[in-house]
Amino acid sequence: FTSSNTETNGRLAVGGTATLANYGVGASLGAAGNALTNLVVGGTLVNANAWQVFHGSAHVGALVGPAPTIPNGSLTIGGPSPVDFAAQAAYYQALAAGLG
Repeated sequence: FTSSNTETNGRLAVGGTATLANYGVGASLGAAGNALTNLVVGGTLVNANAWQVFHGSAHVGALVGPAPTIPNGSLTIGGPSPVDFAAQAAYYQALAAGLG
């Protein structure tokens, strides 16, 4: 996933590498989102330029570049992901196959 000069108003999960520049995550979540992990990157987060997670925390497999600004949460690098991307891929592939 690669994106710049925009934002995701809600939560964002990326199974592989995410390259973000001038980007925001969770802008519309409000204070209720502060207790959640609103950005999950299963692979490497490449911080190409300044950006932030507005509400909540972030979990990434690895980080290249400076950490994003996270005023209402924290950043976890490595460790078990809150999203099982392999299981989710298998589920949606089976669902798609069943739909024909």
